[in-house]
Amino acid sequence: MTINDATKAALHDLDVSLCNYGDSEGDRLKKIAALANMAVRLRESAPADERDWINQALHALAAKHHVPDECVLPQTG
Repeated sequence: MTINDATKAALHDLDVSLCNYGDSEGDRLKKIAALANMAVRLRESAPADERDWINQALHALAAKHHVPDECVLPQTG
């Protein structure tokens, strides 16, 4: 499967921006918001065959930046 270059670029840019935040509680909340917002945007715009890959990448970013995995979980219902 080929992942859209725009999707890869968006995830890379998100990772870079998350690295710019510090370790304060306020920065942690900003990281959570950024990840959650990007998760929604990518899932809404991505082709169905990319969604599993996107989910894995989002979970990896959440772990890397020490934020709750729940912020990138797909919304159910």
